[in-house]
Amino acid sequence: MNKSALRANEDGFSGEVVVLIVLIIVLVGGIGYYVYHKNHKPTPAAVSSVSVTKTTSAASTTSSPTSSTNTSLQSQLNSINAANTQGSSQLNASNSAINDKSTFTSD
Repeated sequence: MNKSALRANEDGFSGEVVVLIVLIIVLVGGIGYYVYHKNHKPTPAAVSSVSVTKTTSAASTTSSPTSSTNTSLQSQLNSINAANTQGSSQLNASNSAINDKSTFTSD
């Protein structure tokens, strides 16, 4: 066989391969997306908001939270603020240590 006969026999096979590869990538991505959202649990907020409602009706009355509930929530808020303050001070100390150790020299 000569070269022209070989070239005439080369039909476009690469187009089908590209479509197949793209299809496989989309399929794997779709399955990954589905599994991630199926198993993903949202993280709870550090402090949830408390809704206090007071309704007066003949059927039911919802009263405001007791002082022990308020005290408990205030205690939780104080502990979160203390942890935040401690974390901030540790971050500032780390940044100061890095800044003290870094020296800039010019040649």
